[in-house]
Amino acid sequence: MSNIKCGPTITSKAITHHGEWNEESRAIPAINFFEKYDAVVTAGDLSGSYHDWFAPSARFYANTGVTLHSGAEIWDFMKSLSLFGAYEIITTNRITTVIIGGHERGDRLIHQSDTVFYPKEGKDKGIGIPIRRTIEFVSGPSEVHGQGTDGLQYFVGKTFWDTHVLKAQVNQVI
Repeated sequence: MSNIKCGPTITSKAITHHGEWNEESRAIPAINFFEKYDAVVTAGDLSGSYHDWFAPSARFYANTGVTLHSGAEIWDFMKSLSLFGAYEIITTNRITTVIIGGHERGDRLIHQSDTVFYPKEGKDKGIGIPIRRTIEFVSGPSEVHGQGTDGLQYFVGKTFWDTHVLKAQVNQVI
């Protein structure tokens, strides 16, 4: 145990927002940035540049075990079928978004829990396939001056959700 390096203890504050975005959440820069990013992703509009959202040095840890090693690689992954598969747009029911401050360079940890609904065919079309998901991002001041959105970019991203549940439900529908 003596060779384990301990980091500094950091005092920070946490902000928790419940439910969908509103004027109160938009007044908090880190949540407002996340809302803008979320709108782009859920609309399937990935036509912009990766550096609007991700730092060149960003890392992304997908729930599949894949690690992406740059903002450009993350953006290419998001444009592929790897992100939402055959689904172009998904519906999200936001549960909580927590912002924790005190990271390096003024960064903020964004932790969001939500339920994602993938469209179904047939009698359950309006319900969709509900999948519980957790997303975490570390955002902070843009790595390169003039990049980012509102002066912010993501440096680390992680997703946690069970794709096997989705696959089982899709196979059941077919």
